[in-house]
Amino acid sequence: MNHIAWVTDDQEGVANFLRTYFDCEIGERRTIEGAWADELAQMKNCKVYYLPAVCQGTATRIAILKFINPEPINNPDVSQLNRKGLRHFGFLVEDIAAKVSQLKSGGYEFLSDVVTAEGFESQTVYFRGPENVIVQLTESMMATPPPPHGG
Repeated sequence: MNHIAWVTDDQEGVANFLRTYFDCEIGERRTIEGAWADELAQMKNCKVYYLPAVCQGTATRIAILKFINPEPINNPDVSQLNRKGLRHFGFLVEDIAAKVSQLKSGGYEFLSDVVTAEGFESQTVYFRGPENVIVQLTESMMATPPPPHGG
């Protein structure tokens, strides 16, 4: 996987969330615009601020995007787990109890207590991140986690 795109009104807030809670490195902000961007996005006069984030232990980037033109459209159902399409993203953590405590101290709302995922040898929980985006935390209960598929 190359990247995940997170469209937000609060680019610095999302960057701070990823930096603070998941040790992500935040790159330099760039502007996406011009004929190539209009063609790719199928929008006229497209202008987007792009801020890359890379979290420890992965090469997958999170593209934190702030649309300047056209204005972003709110998605009132972004926090509903049964919505079709991309519904959440997850972080593998070493100590789920400590991460939950840290996030709760930061004011983030959890959908449940941590549960043991039967048959998956892990503990997991969902919470609402910035702008109600659903984020999942997972801690492997295996002595040595298996390598990711395809690698």
